[in-house]
Amino acid sequence: MKLIRIALFALIPCCSHATDYYVAYDGPSFWPSCTDPTLPCDDLGYVMSNVSGPDIRIHIAASTSIYTPQYSGGTKSMTLLGAGVGATVIGSAASTCAINLTTATIVLENLTVGGGSGAGHRGVCVNVPDGATASLSLQRVEINTVSGSRGIDVVTAGSGSAQISVLESTIARNDDGGIVFAGTGSVGIDRSLISSNSYFNVSIGGTLPEPAPIDLSGSVSATITNSTFANNNANQAGAVSGISNTSNALLQLDNVTFSDYAGFEISAHVADIEHSIIAGTCSIGGVLGGN
Repeated sequence: MKLIRIALFALIPCCSHATDYYVAYDGPSFWPSCTDPTLPCDDLGYVMSNVSGPDIRIHIAASTSIYTPQYSGGTKSMTLLGAGVGATVIGSAASTCAINLTTATIVLENLTVGGGSGAGHRGVCVNVPDGATASLSLQRVEINTVSGSRGIDVVTAGSGSAQISVLESTIARNDDGGIVFAGTGSVGIDRSLISSNSYFNVSIGGTLPEPAPIDLSGSVSATITNSTFANNNANQAGAVSGISNTSNALLQLDNVTFSDYAGFEISAHVADIEHSIIAGTCSIGGVLGGN
C-alpha cells in the first residue's frame, strides 16, 4: 500500500498580525518610523492618515497637551490605545470633530475624547453614507466635550447603519447631548456612567430643542445594562433628561439606575425595563408598549 503524505502546512493559511504604531506629543520622529516604540511619531493626525493594514493599532502616550488630529481615519479601521483616561486626551477646535468615522470600525481604549474648545465641538462624529456600515467601540473611555458641545454625534443616510458600543466608560459634561443618534442602527451600553450632560446654556452655544443625554431617532435599538444615569438636566419643560428614543425600535434596560433629574427620565415608544431604579422625579413619558 502506497503511503500518501499531505503537507498540511500548505493548507493552513498563515494568521495576519497587527501593525502597531506609536505616537507621543513630543515624539522625536516623523513618518514612517512610527512602528518603533522607542521612536514615536509626534503627529497623531499624520499617522492616522498614512497607516495601512488589516489590524491597525495606534498607541498614544500620555501627555499634558491635547492631541488634535486633523485626519480622523473615517474609512480606515483602527484601534486607538491611550495611556489612561485623563492621561491621553484627544480633542479638536470649535465646530469640528475630534474623531471622524464614515465606513470603518474605530475602537477607542483607555483615553479621553473631548479636549476641544468652543461651541459646536464634537467628540466623535459618525456619518454613514447610504448602503454603508460603521462601528464605534468605547472601552474604558471618557467622552467629555463640555462648552456647548456634543459627545458622540451619529447620522446615517438611506440604508446605511451604525453600531455603537460603550463598555466601562463615562459620558459626562457634554452640554449638547452625550450620544445623539439619528438614523438606523444600534446602541449598546454596559457598566458605564452617563452624568451631568445636557445643561442647556445658550451663551455657550446650546441648541433648542435640547437633546437628551442619550437621544435616539429614526430606527435605533438600544440595550443598556448595569449602568447609572446621574445628575443630568434638561432645563426645559417636558424635555427628556435621561434617554429619548422617538423611533419604533426597542429600548431595553436591565439593572439601570436613574437619579437626580429634572424632566422625563425615559421617553420611548416601546421599552422593556427590568431590575432598574428610576428615582428623582420618577417620570416616564411616551412609553406605548413593552414591560
